[in-house]
Amino acid sequence: MLITRYIRGVYSNKLKSSYFLTQAFTPSDADKAEMGTLLSLIEIQKPGLIYSQIGTALANSFHRFYYRGASSSALVNFENAIKSANDYFAKISVEGDYDWVEKTHITILLLKENKIHFTSTGNAKVSLVRDEKVTQINNDNNEEANPLKIYGAITSGSLHENDMLILSSDNFFEIFDSTELKRNILGASLLEGALNLVSSLKKNKNIPVNFILFKTISENNAGLETISETDKVYIDTSNESLHHTIIKFAKNYIAPFGSKTFVLARSKIKKTVYYSKNTLFPEIKTHSSKAWHFVTKNIKNTTQAKILKNATSIISNPNSDSHSIKPQNWTKSIHPAHDLVGKNLFTVHDYRAIEKEKNRKNILNYLIANIFKSIKTFLLLIKKILFLGKKTINSRTIIILGIIALSLFLIGSIKWQKKHSEEKKIATSHKSLIDEATTLIARAQNAQTFNQKEDAKKSYGEAIQKMIAIDNKSEYYTSAQNLKKQAQSEYDKLANIKRLTQKSILSSLSNPIPLFFENQNYYLANKNIYKNNLDQTASILTIDSPSNLIALTKNFNKNIYYCLGSTGDIFEININNKTSRKITPKEGTTFSSGNKVLVYADNIFVLNVAEKQIYKYISSDNEFSGAKKYFTATPSIEKAIDFAIDGSIYILTDDGKVLKYIKGSSSDFNLRNIPEPFNKLEKPVAIYTDENTSSIYILDSGSQKRLIEFSKNGEYIKQYILDNVISELTNMAMDVISKTALIATENEIYQININ
Repeated sequence: MLITRYIRGVYSNKLKSSYFLTQAFTPSDADKAEMGTLLSLIEIQKPGLIYSQIGTALANSFHRFYYRGASSSALVNFENAIKSANDYFAKISVEGDYDWVEKTHITILLLKENKIHFTSTGNAKVSLVRDEKVTQINNDNNEEANPLKIYGAITSGSLHENDMLILSSDNFFEIFDSTELKRNILGASLLEGALNLVSSLKKNKNIPVNFILFKTISENNAGLETISETDKVYIDTSNESLHHTIIKFAKNYIAPFGSKTFVLARSKIKKTVYYSKNTLFPEIKTHSSKAWHFVTKNIKNTTQAKILKNATSIISNPNSDSHSIKPQNWTKSIHPAHDLVGKNLFTVHDYRAIEKEKNRKNILNYLIANIFKSIKTFLLLIKKILFLGKKTINSRTIIILGIIALSLFLIGSIKWQKKHSEEKKIATSHKSLIDEATTLIARAQNAQTFNQKEDAKKSYGEAIQKMIAIDNKSEYYTSAQNLKKQAQSEYDKLANIKRLTQKSILSSLSNPIPLFFENQNYYLANKNIYKNNLDQTASILTIDSPSNLIALTKNFNKNIYYCLGSTGDIFEININNKTSRKITPKEGTTFSSGNKVLVYADNIFVLNVAEKQIYKYISSDNEFSGAKKYFTATPSIEKAIDFAIDGSIYILTDDGKVLKYIKGSSSDFNLRNIPEPFNKLEKPVAIYTDENTSSIYILDSGSQKRLIEFSKNGEYIKQYILDNVISELTNMAMDVISKTALIATENEIYQININ
C-alpha cells in the first residue's frame, strides 16, 4: 500500500506585496475524513485584509461544497464542488469588486491515498518528479480566473512510489529549474527536501513564493519519513530546534577545537594527572584532616561561637572588605564584561514565537555581576567556617573551592534553563493561540461579507475560546484581550448576547435564596427572611425549623411562600404579617423530603431525586392531601437538580438536558441552537418558567456565567452573561412582570434586566 505525505513551505509573517494561503484541510468527522484531504495553494498579488478574507473564502467555500458531496466517487464530488463554487462566486459577482481576480493564482488538490485530482488557474504550476525527470502536469496555458469561473479544468492521476509533486507558481520555477530542483529534493527525505528548498528561497527574498511538496512512499517505509509536527516549514524564519542548533554548532566549532586542543594538551594532561594523584589529593586529604581536627578539638569552647559569629557577619554584610580574599600575586583572568563567561555562544530563533528581546545587554550584565557576587560570598563563607584561625589559604585550596562553587552554579543554571524553557514553551503556545484566533476572526469577517452568519458566529466564538485560555501572567495577555474584545463585539450581535457588568446589590448573607415580594427584594438565609431596602438588609422573620431550609417557592394566588427543609418539613410564610408556621398533610402524614419544592394551581409539588419521583399534594380548604405520585412510570431523573411547572413539568439535569413531562408521561423536548462554541450547558444550576411566562430561563454557572432564555419549544432566544462574576452561581428568582432577575452566588446577589 502506498502513502502520500506532504509538507508546506509558508511564511510566518504577512507579506506586504501579496497574500498567500497554503492550507491542508481534513474534516474532524471520521466519515468525511475518508473523502480525502484538500490542499489549497492560493496567491493573490494584492495586499490588504480584504484579500486575505477573499482567499480564505475561496478555500473554505470549496471545502464546504466538496465535503457535502453524496457520491461514492471522489472525482464526481470534486467536479460538483467546482461547479458549485463557480456558481456561488458568479452569483455574488454582480455587486462585488473583482479587480483582484486577474491577479489570483490557485491550485486546489484532492489527495486520497496515492490518488490526486486538482484544478489550477492563473500562473499556478504543478510539477511531477518521477524517475529523476521533472514534468509539469498542468496545462501551460491555465485558464485565467474570472468572476464567472474561478476554478478551471480538472487533472487526475495516481502517484507511484518515490514520486514527488510540487505545487507552486511561476516565481518558484524561476528560482528552481529542473536541475536545481532535483539537486535539492532527490535522495532526501520529505522534510530534508523542504528545508533545502527553503534554504534556497531565503537567498531570493525579493521573490515571494509558497509551495507544497509531496512524496509517495510505501507503508513499510512510512516511519523513515518524519516531518514537523505542524506539517510545514517556514521560509522567513529559522526551522531549527534548539537540539539541532546545538548539534550543528558542536559539529562545526566545538568538535574541531576540542580535537586540536586535546592533541596540544595531551602531555600537559598526563602531567596534571600524575601531579593530582601523587601530590594534590594527598595534600587535600591531609588538609581536610587537620581542619576537621581543629573544629572538633575546640567545639566546646570556641568553635560554635566563632562559626556563628563569622557566618552571621558574612551573611549580613557579604560585600565587606574585611571578608575579602586578596592573594598577593593573582592576576585578573576573568573579564565578565568582555569574555564569554555567562554569555550565550549562539542565538536560537524559534519560528513560532519570535519576540524582540528588550534590554538584553543590561540584563546579561546584571546577571553576570550577581553570579560573581554570589560566588564571592560563598567562598568567603566557606573560608570562615573551614579555616578558622588561618590568615592565608594556598592556591590549590582556592581551586577546589572554585570547583565546588562552579558546580553549584552549573546545577542552578540547569534548573533555571529548564524553567526558562518551560516558560518559552508556554509563550510559544500562547503565540500560536494568538495566530489561530487572528485567522478565525479573519475567517469570520469573510463569512460576514458573504452573509454566512452561522459560520461567522462559530469562528468568532472559537476565537473567544482560544483567548480565554491566555491568562494575565502571559506576555500575550494584552493582545489576547484586544482580540477577545474584537471578536466578542461581533459575536454578541450575531448570537443575541447581552453582557452585563453590574455590581452586586448584596454581599452580607451566606448562601442567600432570593425572592420578590411587591416589587421589593427579599432573601432567605440562615432560617431568616431578610428585606433589602436602600442598601440596608434587615431580618424581618425567623423560621423555627429544626433543619436547614433548602428551597423556596411562591403561591401567586395567595401571595404566600413555602420553604422546604432538608428533612421534609414545609413552612408557610406570610411576609405581610411576618409570620410562619409548619404545615402537614391532613392525613396525618408528613411531606416527602426532597430537593426542590414548587406550587402550581395552589398544589405543592416536591421533587425527590433519591426516590425518582415528584410528589403532589393537592390543596383543599387551606389543607393538603397526602402524597400523590406524579409519574405513571419510573422516570430517569437521577441527575435532576431543579424543575419548573407551567402545566407541563420541566426537569433540569446536571448534564445540561431538560426533560419534559405532560400528565406524568415523557414528552419529546430538546434545547436547540445555542450559539457555538458555547453550545452546551456546562454547569446548569436552576430553571424557571410558569403559566404566565412565554419563555424558559436556565441559569448556567460554567465558564460563561449566564442566564439563557429559550422558547417553550426549546429554541434559543437570548442570553445574559455576567462578565464580571467569578463566583459560582447558586440560585435565582424571576419577576417576569417587571422583567427582572435576581441571581445569587455563595454570598452575593446580582440584579439584571431581562428585556
